[in-house]
Amino acid sequence: MIKLKSLGEKLRWYLTNLPVVTTVLFVAIIVCYKIKLARHFTDVILCVQPHMIMTGQVSRLIKYVIHHKNVKNLLLSLASLAIFGTVAERQAGSIRYLFLMTIFAILSASLTVFFSILLGFSSHYSSLMYSCPALGLTPALFGIIVLVFKNSPMKKSVILFVMLPNVAIPWLLLISSQVILQDTTFISNLSGCIVGSLYVCSLRGIITLPSVLVKYVDNIFKKIFKYIPIVKYIPGSSPMLPQYHLEKDQPELNGIQHQPFRVPDDCPVPISEDSVPKYKVDKLLEMGFSKEESVVALTAANNNVDQAVSILTNKQIGSQATVLQMKGN
Repeated sequence: MIKLKSLGEKLRWYLTNLPVVTTVLFVAIIVCYKIKLARHFTDVILCVQPHMIMTGQVSRLIKYVIHHKNVKNLLLSLASLAIFGTVAERQAGSIRYLFLMTIFAILSASLTVFFSILLGFSSHYSSLMYSCPALGLTPALFGIIVLVFKNSPMKKSVILFVMLPNVAIPWLLLISSQVILQDTTFISNLSGCIVGSLYVCSLRGIITLPSVLVKYVDNIFKKIFKYIPIVKYIPGSSPMLPQYHLEKDQPELNGIQHQPFRVPDDCPVPISEDSVPKYKVDKLLEMGFSKEESVVALTAANNNVDQAVSILTNKQIGSQATVLQMKGN
């Protein structure tokens, strides 16, 4: 009974705190797919075709995101959005997440075209020049999946009761999607994983939104979405995409190596209470932590209670971290 109550609380929080960008994308690709069926659009109208890109139709590098070949491809995008898109948006903030999705979509398609042209020199793979390799949002979402697991405070995660290193999970999901769905385009999804890996390894400091712009957009949309129920705008100027710094000789717990999160003491960090589930805050309050500390720690730990407790007990939060929009005050 307790588990059912906890599950109900989680589901209720999830359905009443839907990140706005993920929600809009979720609805948009369903609507676009229905329009495609109703008007009998052919695949070649929107999809990425290398020979079309070479003739100057570069707009296909972004238009393809609304094209899903069949129901299985559509469901793969929707499931990835619901599971990983919501996590990524809460980590990065809505405006940064939209920026990353756009960049990942364009770079994934560009890399797909590059691979297709490269393989097209071989007579065996010459058909790739005229194929429709990129399938909707899936390539960009594979890049997002790489980012989500890279920014996890845990070095390993449990997938189907098996403990796996986070760095390997996106690639296992890539292979699994190909084996299970079979008609997914491997080259496009592979490009998405490669783009995500390049971003977290070297491009993060180069391809980014200016902090001034992020704060400006945050100030505008926080006021707008303050009066809109269910969907939430996640501020990108708060540390929703924490930088984890690996330290030497860290203790391991059950074979899992933790990476500490630190909010600097020299700058205030505004965090919205709406970004964390209330029932998890209540758990930390029962342990004797303050409400403000609990919200900051849960934000740093991606809503993982155990990791939040570790952050609080090790005093890894700066003294000037503040929580905004405190309800009931």
